[in-house]
This record gives sequence, C-alpha cells and structure tokens, in this order.
Amino acid sequence: MVVVGKVAILVNEREKSSLKWLISFWIAYGLLILFLAIITLGSWYLLVSGAKPLWITILITLFMTGLTALSIFKLIDQIQTFRGKAMNDTELENYIKENFMTHIIPAIDLQNGQAVRLYKGDYDQKTIYSDQPEALAAQFETMGAEYLHLVDLDGAKAGTTANLETIRKIKQATKLKIELGGGIRDLETVSLYLDDVKLARVILGTAALENPVFLKAALAKYGAEKIVVGVDIKDGNVATAGWLETSSTPYLDFLHELENIGVTTTVITDISKDGTLTGPNFALYEEIARETKLNFVVSGGVKDATDIKQAQKADFYGIIVGKAYYEGKIDLEKVLKS
Repeated sequence: MVVVGKVAILVNEREKSSLKWLISFWIAYGLLILFLAIITLGSWYLLVSGAKPLWITILITLFMTGLTALSIFKLIDQIQTFRGKAMNDTELENYIKENFMTHIIPAIDLQNGQAVRLYKGDYDQKTIYSDQPEALAAQFETMGAEYLHLVDLDGAKAGTTANLETIRKIKQATKLKIELGGGIRDLETVSLYLDDVKLARVILGTAALENPVFLKAALAKYGAEKIVVGVDIKDGNVATAGWLETSSTPYLDFLHELENIGVTTTVITDISKDGTLTGPNFALYEEIARETKLNFVVSGGVKDATDIKQAQKADFYGIIVGKAYYEGKIDLEKVLKS
C-alpha cells in the first residue's frame, strides 16, 4: 500500500486508472493462485488418504504443487519489480510515464532546413513556420516536452539525409528524446542517426515495406525500442516514398506482418487527415488497437486539446501535435504539464 500511496501522488487520474488496472490484475492473479492452492491441498489429501491408483495421485499432487509454487513466485516477482521502481521517486515517475501515459509528442517537419507543414502530404501545399528548427525544438523542451518527432521531408522523398546538419543542430540544442523518420533505407543511415547523431530512435517507412530483410537486420542490431516503423495510410493501403506513392498492401495486413517480425512500436498516419485540423481518424486507431498488440502513435489531424484527451482516454501510446500548435489551436505547454 505504500507503493500505491507514492504512485497516487505522482500520477494524474488517467495514470491512476492504469495503475488500478494493474492492481486488479494482481488481485485476479492472486485469486487464481488461491484456486490452484485449493486443488493442490485436495490432491495432497487424496494422496495421504491413499487414493487409488496411487501413481496418478502422486503425479497430480506433484504437478499441482509445482504449478502453485511457480505462480506464487511469479506474482511476488512482478510485485517486487514494481516496488523496486517505487523505491526512487524519479525512477517511479519515469516508469509510470513510459508504461502508463500517452506521450504527447510535438512535431517538426523539415524541408530545406526549415520547419514546415504539408497539407495532406502535398509537397506543393506547404507552410513555413520557422527558419530555425533548433530554436523551435528548444522551445518545446522548455514547455515540458520529453519527445520530439522529426520528419525529413526531403529525405523521405529522395531517400537521402538531406537535413542531416539541421538534425544535428536540433540534437545539440536540446535533451529531448528525438525520433526521426524520412529517407532511412539502409543500416548505414540507421547507424548514422543512432550511433553518430545519438537520436533516441529512428522510424522506418518505405524500407520497412519494401525491404523486410533490412527491417529485421535493424531490429536485430538495435532492438525494437530504437527501431520504429512509420505506417502511412492512404485509401486503406500503405503509402510510400514520402506519401507520393501508394502500395497495394492493406494497412492491417502490414501491421500484422510487423508484429510477426518483432516490431513493437509504430507511428500511424492517416494521410487524409494530416495538416487538416479536423481531428484524427479515431475509428481507424480504435480498429488497430482491437486488431493488434502494437504500441502506436496517433499522427495526423490533431485540432485541439480534446483530441489529446481522447487519445489519453483510449490509452494510446502517443499522439503527435503539429499544425494545431503552429496555428495556435492548442496550448501545448498546458497539455504537456497537465
């Protein structure tokens, strides 16, 4: 109960709800152990009573005793692991944020070294918001952001590292955990961004669809925490090449393939919503939550704080905020610190 008390101080109502679910799981697990223990005691009673055939009674008794003991040790291990996180307030807060919170992630789309936004992925319909993306990133950090979503639009279109120097400047200007997508199509580029620039994770898009061997190699080398897949959806299928092309692969089929490969986290964008300020396609995300076990970041269409709250209520892994902030539709600092 000391653990629960400490957690209650650190988390808001949404986090408490997630913690309540966790404790409920522990209780259900405990009831299962109680049920197993009753059966085990019954089998021991039969054994002592000399129930026939004796060898079957012995096997059942040993099996049930082992299963009950294993279940008890597993429950104790889970609780102790969580308690270990609770021994330090900073560690506990980070644990809660990573496992029970919807990450609110500001976004910067880069083109020619500038922070821009496209309308529905159309490179001919763009708005320039800043000539100094690094200053913008530092501003997000001051507001309370922990993550930053970067997209190299030039890289996504041409498969290059066109905005590398700008990305370096952003990394040097902040301590944000930066995820980057756009133009990352080989292990050399993955290594450049993760090992050299020291970004938190990279987002593979076109390459993940067209070259699963490369995706598997990246996962094997860096792990699922650093290798994220961006799934851009247009007319029900996966789009590629910076949204300029649409494949014949249905998005759910692709998501299931990613699960089988070992991907755990994705950034999912409904292109028809991106840059429109009309709200995300929550029906799409609810379907994905039902059909897969992937962590996914909602991307495209966020219009105001109500969209953030809806994503939090649904317990989605994350939500990206872009144009809504740039157009003054959302108080980003307020939602980040609420």
